[in-house]
Amino acid sequence: MTYIWNRADRVDEEVMPNRVLESFQKWKSERLKELDRMTDAEKAIHVRRINKQEQQMTENLESLGYHQYV
Repeated sequence: MTYIWNRADRVDEEVMPNRVLESFQKWKSERLKELDRMTDAEKAIHVRRINKQEQQMTENLESLGYHQYV
């Protein structure tokens, strides 16, 4: 699956980086809501995925010059 923060270079500069940050926060909050219904093993995988996506978003924003937002 491709997320907007992994394609941040394609987002219109007028809405950058707010659109990427808002999209990530919405996605993250939806994933965190699902943790209540998971086993510990599933939670670990889920949290790892969230952390990996957050790291990728940070790296992408930094590579585009948005250091102050991450």
